[in-house]
Amino acid sequence: MSTEFDDIREITAIMEERALAKHRDVLAQEAAVNREIVEIEKLRYQTLRQDDGAQARRMLGADGLWQGWLAQRRMHLNQDLAMLRVRKADSLHAAQTAFARHQVTTNLASDARAEQHQRRISQSERRLEEGFHADPDGWDSV
Repeated sequence: MSTEFDDIREITAIMEERALAKHRDVLAQEAAVNREIVEIEKLRYQTLRQDDGAQARRMLGADGLWQGWLAQRRMHLNQDLAMLRVRKADSLHAAQTAFARHQVTTNLASDARAEQHQRRISQSERRLEEGFHADPDGWDSV
């Protein structure tokens, strides 16, 4: 018992899965950027805690270069993170919309199947009643 909504329901299911896959991808990218930010903070903290050779690095200028690179990398990662958060909000909204559409079409398809089933039962009952009324030896003669 297929209804006109079954094809639409399948399409919305595919659209929902695609939207969820895009959202999962954005979440994975966000997690990767967050992990890199944490690693940079660990490196910065380790550098600040190390006293051995710090004076020599400072004299050569390596410490300043290292700290500058870390700060610049952290700044770029924070920019990436900000853009990813916007994309995450957009992909979440798209996934929610796709989910809602799929739910609506699933409900419509289910309702249409139930209506079809009820219509067939009513038609069968009507045919049975007509058959008994048309037959002189049917229910009316009892």
